[in-house]
Amino acid sequence: MSAVPGMEYVANAWEAYYTGDVQAATRDIESVIQTTEKVVHDVPLFWNTTGQLLIHLYLLAATAARDRMATSSALRWLAQAKQAAQVHGDVEVVLATYHHFFRTSMQAGAYSDALCSLEVATVYSGETHDLAARGTLYTDAGEVYATLANRDHSHEYSTYAENWFDKAEDTYTALGKDVSSQYTRFTLTRILNERASFYAHQGRKREAETALHRAGEALAPGNIRHQEDYLLASSGVAIAHGDVVGACEHLRLSLTLHRTTNSLSNVVYMRRDLEHLKRMEPGNSAVQMIEDTIRIQSREGEEQSRS
Repeated sequence: MSAVPGMEYVANAWEAYYTGDVQAATRDIESVIQTTEKVVHDVPLFWNTTGQLLIHLYLLAATAARDRMATSSALRWLAQAKQAAQVHGDVEVVLATYHHFFRTSMQAGAYSDALCSLEVATVYSGETHDLAARGTLYTDAGEVYATLANRDHSHEYSTYAENWFDKAEDTYTALGKDVSSQYTRFTLTRILNERASFYAHQGRKREAETALHRAGEALAPGNIRHQEDYLLASSGVAIAHGDVVGACEHLRLSLTLHRTTNSLSNVVYMRRDLEHLKRMEPGNSAVQMIEDTIRIQSREGEEQSRS
């Protein structure tokens, strides 16, 4: 029987996702999955251990694919994770799978699909006592309704978004700390980054500043992912204030972190801010530099994905 990696492989790769380069950490993941699938097929008695590992690997492969903007590949891995998780019957794993479906759909702008993932996850959430899993679901709901509220100028969606963010914060308060699992991290910083961005896009500047300040205070050292998100939220708040120079500086710093992590996951949101800045000051040299840097890094990332 071929050797399969232990959970240490998964743990190291997830840590790399938050603090380093997940593409490098998962360079061999397809071959690792093939080996693990063979063991699960040939020795079904090992399902309790090897089967669990396989689900972890599917979710990890999906996350790495999403990180390099390979949406179809991410959805393929997630479909396999969902099938295995539903057979296994672990509700926390099923919830994590739908969370990753949600993240992939949001990044692709498929908001209807994101809502469908949330609806299914909400059904499963009633079967778990895991507060972090529920808090992640509430934050996801706040994010999608905030996005729809800003897109559709909907007061109803705005109310939904605020209510879900409130529930997420209440859940965090009950836990009293950031919580990490092998599938995701439930943190106060993520909730507040999303809340700050929501308020900034609605022109609620003082509330956006307050949420952003709290997000910065809660930011865990070394969590590059949340640093990137914090800088994006900071860019949104600067744009709300008409501060083009400040927004460009936040985007420049975020792009520097993206180069460190070889990630393309926030490019779609950077381009959104870039379009705002181009409308505000189309001839600004700092804006042009951000546009050029995004184009170069996107091209480099696409070339790495094909290699």
